Amino acid sequence: GDKASPQLRSLTEEQPVSPVVSGAQSFSPTVLRAGVSVEELERAHENLINVILEEEEQVIVAHRQHIDDIMELIKAEMKELNEVDQPGSSIDDYVRNLDALLARKQARIGELRDTLAKFQAHLREEEVLSHALSPPPATAGVA
Repeated sequence: GDKASPQLRSLTEEQPVSPVVSGAQSFSPTVLRAGVSVEELERAHENLINVILEEEEQVIVAHRQHIDDIMELIKAEMKELNEVDQPGSSIDDYVRNLDALLARKQARIGELRDTLAKFQAHLREEEVLSHALSPPPATAGVA
């Protein structure tokens, strides 16, 4: 995509989170600085829309993979339960294996939540840019 100009990179008062896809310009929901052309905002908005469309598919794929991973971990948990119910089974092995399985599930959930958080940040950035590009509402009762 287009490389963002230094002026475009300084659109916000705060430093935004790093974009997920290179070439994407991030905007925090702060007041946009004056002196930025509408064309630059439109270009940034278009680039961000492209990032969002790409990330949308990535989020869906990640969610499907997450479900597959979690189902495999649940099956492993069920196996652990069946084994611990057998006479002579080791409770130490059960606890160690269950803890490892739960840690893996927690890691998978964290990964998906991180992916979602980045996507949500881009959706909020798009909302800010979209609002900045929309004409101000007509003021009622003013001549």
